[in-house]
Amino acid sequence: AASDVYKRQAEYGDRIYNVDGFQSITDYLRKNKIDFLVAPDGSMIEPVNEMAEELQKRGHKVGTSMFYKIRHPDGRTEVAGGGLPQDIREFTLCTVDDILSTGGTLLHVVEDARKKGAKDIKALFVHPVCSFNETYGKNALSLLEDENIEVAAGNTIRSPVSKIDVIPRLAEGIREVIEDKYPGGF
Repeated sequence: AASDVYKRQAEYGDRIYNVDGFQSITDYLRKNKIDFLVAPDGSMIEPVNEMAEELQKRGHKVGTSMFYKIRHPDGRTEVAGGGLPQDIREFTLCTVDDILSTGGTLLHVVEDARKKGAKDIKALFVHPVCSFNETYGKNALSLLEDENIEVAAGNTIRSPVSKIDVIPRLAEGIREVIEDKYPGGF
C-alpha cells in the first residue's frame, strides 16, 4: 500500500518508487456518479483522499470515509470505524482498494453501509486476485455478486471484472523510474 511505500522510501531513499494504477481508477470514477469514496482500511486513506480531490477539481462533489482493519494473531480480521453519514439512502458509495483478495474486508464495509441505507455500492480494485474465502465458502467475486456489488478492477490480472486499463499508467511509471535512475538509457 502507498503508506508502506512511503515508510520504506524513508528507510531506503531513492531505491523505492511508488508506481500504482490509482490515476486510471480516478479516470474511471470520473465517468460514474459517486457521492462517497470509502477507504476500506488505513492504507487506502491517502489514495482515496487524492482521488476525491481530483474529482472535486473537476466539479464532482465527493465525500470520503475510512474504515480500520485489525488483523488478529489467530487470523481473524476485524473492520471498524466508518464515519459514514447515518442516512445514506440517496448516496452512491464506492470503495477503492489496491487488491481484491477474499472480499472479507469489503463485506464488513458493505454491512455497515447497508445498515445506514446504502443500496448502490460499487467496488474498485487495482488487482483482482479474487481468492477463495474460507469463511463463506465462496470465491470473492461470487460473494460480491451475491451482495449486488458492482465490481470493476484493473487489468493487471485477467478477470471478468478487469474493466479498467491500468497498464499504460504502470508502464509510464516504470518508464519514469528508468529515466530517473538511468538518464540517457541503459
